[in-house]
Amino acid sequence: MNCSRVQNLLSCYIDRELPGVDMLSIQRHLDGCPECRREYHTLLQVKQLLSEMPVVSPSESLEKHLVQQVLRTPAPGNSKWRFVMPRPLLRPLAVAAAVAAISLGAWYLAVQARSTMEHNMVTASGVSREIDHATLDAYLSGKLRLHRQPSVPAEIPLHPYDNRASIVSVRYYR
Repeated sequence: MNCSRVQNLLSCYIDRELPGVDMLSIQRHLDGCPECRREYHTLLQVKQLLSEMPVVSPSESLEKHLVQQVLRTPAPGNSKWRFVMPRPLLRPLAVAAAVAAISLGAWYLAVQARSTMEHNMVTASGVSREIDHATLDAYLSGKLRLHRQPSVPAEIPLHPYDNRASIVSVRYYR
């Protein structure tokens, strides 16, 4: 063990809080190192002096005295928490917040309208909910071929995310 490690562990060594292996290696180091041995004896004396000091307990009137002193202390004049915004920044921040709220609302309404439009187009044209867009796109692009004769007619928009009126008649199986 080196000197700095031993000096860091001396208090634990004196209190016998270390494992046996560490206790032995510190003892060997102390036997061979006069500087660490001096530090050990100094720390041992300090601990013994501290243990001999009497324990001081507070008087019984201390609590009453503290409570009276706290009650006599005046409260601060303005105890409200207040956030102070510089006047020149107030109007631009309010405008930016309003624009952000309006933009977010418009985006949400557009997403809801698109979703409702797609749902209405699919259900009104008789397409079952079991058919997903990937299957329909594969059929429309010619990548998917049906081996049997179709049994249920359906109308599918060519551009589901667009408001174009072009509709193709497609047959599919359930």
